[in-house]
Amino acid sequence: MSTTPRPSKAGAARWRPPHEWPRRTIGQLQAVPPRGHDSSGRMSRHPTCRSATTRKQRSIMTIRSVRTAVLRIPLARQPAFSNRRMTHRDYALVRIETSDGVEGIAYCLEGILVAAAIEELLGPLLIGEDPFDTRRLWERLYRASLQVGRRGAVMRGISLLDIAMWDIKGKTLGLPMHRLLGANALDVPAYASGGYYFDDGDLDALQAEMRDYVERGFDAVKMKIGRLDAAGDAARVRVAREAIGPGVKLMVDANNAWDCLPAAMATIRAIEPYDVFWVEEPTLPDAMALSARIAAASPIPIATGEIESTLWGFEHLVRYGAAEILQPDVTVVGGVTEFLRVADFTAAQGLAITPHYFWDLQAPLVAACPNALMAEYFVHDDVVNFDLVLAAPIEAKGGRLPLNPRPGFGLELDEQAVERFRLR
Repeated sequence: MSTTPRPSKAGAARWRPPHEWPRRTIGQLQAVPPRGHDSSGRMSRHPTCRSATTRKQRSIMTIRSVRTAVLRIPLARQPAFSNRRMTHRDYALVRIETSDGVEGIAYCLEGILVAAAIEELLGPLLIGEDPFDTRRLWERLYRASLQVGRRGAVMRGISLLDIAMWDIKGKTLGLPMHRLLGANALDVPAYASGGYYFDDGDLDALQAEMRDYVERGFDAVKMKIGRLDAAGDAARVRVAREAIGPGVKLMVDANNAWDCLPAAMATIRAIEPYDVFWVEEPTLPDAMALSARIAAASPIPIATGEIESTLWGFEHLVRYGAAEILQPDVTVVGGVTEFLRVADFTAAQGLAITPHYFWDLQAPLVAACPNALMAEYFVHDDVVNFDLVLAAPIEAKGGRLPLNPRPGFGLELDEQAVERFRLR
């Protein structure tokens, strides 16, 4: 028996069974907008679905301008890791302004080339576009830069533009980033990152630094290795473990120090007795086969990925077996859009992630990704110092990093400080 409803009102058109219904051609079907769409084919929105903050239809907001700045912020001390010493940090800063006056902000390391990529190639492609259309625009930027991009400064430029557009989404909807991404939390776990090599440093200074982190409430800390020989670095790891005690996670970062398996394993075996949680970046990021051999031979888990870009790059790391813990950086991997793809992919492979650097951008992603272990945090401004141009930087307390309650990423720039450190 047919269950197709019949008209019940008197005078209604005669009911006809489905096989007698009029047929439409493909062209006629395409000409009829789907339910919930307007005549142009775009989604139409009921007034009650409009943003409470703007009360305007979302589709009319477009990108009006893309501006960049390059900042050079001197370091009070001169820290070193395995292969170089730093005197300053350069940052690229991008601001995207919409036709509604909403401004999205993002920043990353390595300023001049990133800013040039945005100014000359990427930024003009966004003018007049809808900043909510992040996945399509990511694809457009990536394809437009294939000949000169895919990695490095151009991908960092794509990352910044994507982050700034997500910032606009949050600000337009009145949602902090972690809520926009679906997380319901007040804070996330963080580890204290430091333990660099300083000219005036010694083992006593390193021990005092590590002890200070624990006294501040951190239950995980990270330090540098790879600049000394195996015995010298093992001595540093030993005094760090003595300072923090047995109940605190201790991670070490080699910053691409070793170019062969014997060199890596000499130090890894020397530090094994000190209960190291992971060894980070043992070799160059493109030496995936070597990283896989180190991972297979090492009794300590290997972590890497902070300089890797795109889901494809992380897929290669996983296929090689290059690491057990992956470290995407939202300012390097391709922005929020690509970070979320990487997080989902690694979760499906049963792998953990721990984002690299820039906790004010990474903390909401840690909250939103179930396979994220913790955020990296620098207590002092002697290594990562972008906080010096923020009006209200967030600070970890008791080993936890509070999530910014302001809309978007919640970054508020100190404009006078920005001008003071502006390089161009």
